[in-house]
Amino acid sequence: MKSQTILKLKSIFKDKIWGGSKLSHLYHQPQLGDKVGECWLISAHSEGDCLIEGGPFDGISLNELFKSHKELFANDERNEFPLLIKFIDASSDLSVQVHPDDDYERKHGRAYGKEETWLILEPSMDHTVQLGHTAKTKEELKSLIEANKWSQLLKYQPIDRNYLIPVIPGTLHAIKGGTFLLEIQQSSDTTFRVYDYNRLDEKGNARPLHLKEAIEVTSIPDKSLTPKKITFSRNNRQVIWTGNYFAIEEWNVESSFAPILEKNQYYAAIIIEGKGKIGKLAVATGDAIIITSGTTNMAIEGNMRIIVSYPFLGKAI
Repeated sequence: MKSQTILKLKSIFKDKIWGGSKLSHLYHQPQLGDKVGECWLISAHSEGDCLIEGGPFDGISLNELFKSHKELFANDERNEFPLLIKFIDASSDLSVQVHPDDDYERKHGRAYGKEETWLILEPSMDHTVQLGHTAKTKEELKSLIEANKWSQLLKYQPIDRNYLIPVIPGTLHAIKGGTFLLEIQQSSDTTFRVYDYNRLDEKGNARPLHLKEAIEVTSIPDKSLTPKKITFSRNNRQVIWTGNYFAIEEWNVESSFAPILEKNQYYAAIIIEGKGKIGKLAVATGDAIIITSGTTNMAIEGNMRIIVSYPFLGKAI
């Protein structure tokens, strides 16, 4: 049977009306242009299924590999790879939106909801993020939305580089212009758009809103969580977030590092700064890998900041 300790993923780029040029510069691909809003780093979602690069599984999609080689993924019993990890480059404000939870999605024939966490790599121009709302009832929420009283409804939080922002389902939120971040989420692409600044797309059309669904899933009262500053330490491994479905760690490597890993776990890792080697694989800023299960230790060399996430096994996601 084929085996591979490290899977390197080929990224997928997506143009957005609010996208910018940071991702085309990061990946040295000027042909991508200046409207690239998202880079899907690790994904097996139907809207973007990353391919494996190199090794015995070269050219196979992550979705196919996850279903056919469960031994690489701790025999995870889920039908679909549970995480979606991306860079987001917002040259202008994203729409105010909200995500549903698992219960809502399953009632509507979809696999699961969308809990996500952001790590701010570059803050917005005014160092804030839209997060949460002031409404005390569904009726007040609906009234403020219909009256376009956004300054009265929406709450904002101060942020800076290395802030971690959990976005749980039911939270009204919007990434603001100038922000560059890493997003780790459940593998869902369901978004209910509440307000889009009366913006028009490249064809002159307003993007659709989803007010009925948004009002239905928004948490009352507001349950948004406060962003927190993450401090990175030298040659250190630390858990920076534990959510309902996945955990996130930061590995800060200076020279050499050898984390001890759980045998019955697989890890999704993004190099957010620096370069070096993970095992025998040379990696640099922007690279995405999966360390497969059965690996108990991993030799890492170089100078790098690595963000590592892993799903909780045996739990629906």
